[in-house]
Amino acid sequence: MLIMSHKKVREIGLSNLSLTGNIYSAKANEIVNFESSLERDYIYLLEYDTKVYKYYEQPLKIYYGNNQYYVPDFFVKYHSKDVKSELIEVKYLIDLAENKEKYRPKFEAAQAFCSDNGLKFKIITEEKIRNGYRLQNAKFLLGYRNPKVGFDDGFMTILEKIIENHQPISIQETLDLAITCEEKKAELLYVLLHMLSKRYINFDETTKLTMDTTIFLE
Repeated sequence: MLIMSHKKVREIGLSNLSLTGNIYSAKANEIVNFESSLERDYIYLLEYDTKVYKYYEQPLKIYYGNNQYYVPDFFVKYHSKDVKSELIEVKYLIDLAENKEKYRPKFEAAQAFCSDNGLKFKIITEEKIRNGYRLQNAKFLLGYRNPKVGFDDGFMTILEKIIENHQPISIQETLDLAITCEEKKAELLYVLLHMLSKRYINFDETTKLTMDTTIFLE
């Protein structure tokens, strides 16, 4: 059985080359550390991805060669048992190109470790993390996932019915059909954004989220 350590196995220190820091993880209910702005952005995507069950940063040491070891950036576990858990390395493309030989034995050791433990090893770059508007949308919608103020669940039923009967339909059109009072529209918009953040309703996440964005049910 593979057990992830809740204690970080690699110390994160100050760096002149990259942004380091930490952010709060609602999924883990704890502070998560990052060693670069790219890792930070990947954490936002993990937090936003409803398929992700848990994740840990710097989860374990993988030994190779003459008592050398490699520490992957993340371990990601999914809700579905049909999806393999993953060890993730987050790297800039230029770093991979310039340090190809340095990373080769580490990544080969990670591949072997994953094969032996029923995991998947993936290297993720800025092309995946920062492509299109998915990251921007995730950062924005995460602010609506856990509302600080409550709202009537009946509002969600109203919005779902409108979308179901008129889809595909824009956010603005949905609100216009729901109510004429502008003050109430603002309240319903808050509810609708919450529903988008929880994936109760959907949109093309590669496009910029605006009031004209088309939304739909599964």
